Amino acid sequence: MKINRILPIGVILISLAGCAASHHDFDIFIYDDADTFMSAFAQDIRNGMSDKSYSFSSFGAERSQATQNKQIVSALESGSKLLVVNLVDRLAASAIIEKTKKWNGKLIFINREPLAGDLEGNEDCAFYVGSNSKQAGVLQGELAEQLFVRQQLEGGLCPYDSNKDGIINVAIIRGEEGHQDT
Repeated sequence: MKINRILPIGVILISLAGCAASHHDFDIFIYDDADTFMSAFAQDIRNGMSDKSYSFSSFGAERSQATQNKQIVSALESGSKLLVVNLVDRLAASAIIEKTKKWNGKLIFINREPLAGDLEGNEDCAFYVGSNSKQAGVLQGELAEQLFVRQQLEGGLCPYDSNKDGIINVAIIRGEEGHQDT
């Protein structure tokens, strides 16, 4: 879906407009480059920015918050003013926000939502871009309810009841532990 590729790039471009340029325009911090979704996300940004006048660096933390903290501090000390951060641990956001404020930078958190209290009062420098996981779950439930009409199930007429026993068998796939969407 094309919008998935445009949205991250668009968010970064809009953010860049409000930040002073340094030796490069922004840095991307990914919790783990081995994560298929996040590596594809970062690659889409790279591909989308290849013909733009912005430059950036990308860092993978290999699931280590300590590593990510060091990378962020190093980027700030090097003059980076905009950080796009996919947190290793969403509970570490407050420390990252404080470090970024100290260096007069801006943060865009992606995919892993910081605690609401960490973002409160920091609207001038810290933002979260992501989906509303509760809303997504409710919408999924409503769609399932539309598919599995009780009368069809009880009458053995539901096309999704493969063994016609009036019960829909499902597999629930567990997401990543510690991720708010899970």
